[in-house]
Amino acid sequence: VLPCPGGGGGSECLANDLPGFSHLLTTDQSIYYLSDDLLRWELAQGNCASLGGHLVSISSTDENELLRTAIATQNDFILIGLNDQAQENNWQWSDGTALTFQNLDPQNDNSSANNFGILNPWTGQWDVVNEWVQKRYILEIPCAPATATSLRSTHHDQEKQSQKQSPSLSVFPN
Repeated sequence: VLPCPGGGGGSECLANDLPGFSHLLTTDQSIYYLSDDLLRWELAQGNCASLGGHLVSISSTDENELLRTAIATQNDFILIGLNDQAQENNWQWSDGTALTFQNLDPQNDNSSANNFGILNPWTGQWDVVNEWVQKRYILEIPCAPATATSLRSTHHDQEKQSQKQSPSLSVFPN
């Protein structure tokens, strides 16, 4: 896990070469990679965890559009961290973050067998597949949080700012 820009130390969130992955993009919050290989959702999540990340969690329209644009040339749906395997229709992200943004295609086939999210590279909407479907996947590696000292000094300002507007993503070059 790497420190992010603006995180208090002046460091940047820099992408490293990961064998078996292509770097998609870097924001002020995370580094995103696309796998070269196809895996089932649970194996993809396990591989992401072994690399210090997780299948991507999408928390805003901006993030969704950045990712959709980054995978637009793939011509195939891509696995994301969305799932309802614990309880049908109780959607959650594989990293445990709350589902604050929802973009499920209203025509999706969310039967009891289809529990795992995929991102449509043409529309940006999400659909679901069963546990046996193998797809490429997006690995998200979060940047390290700011240090405790910098958090204390900026917490009040950030709190006031978040009350005024929703957070936006900044994209950084490789």
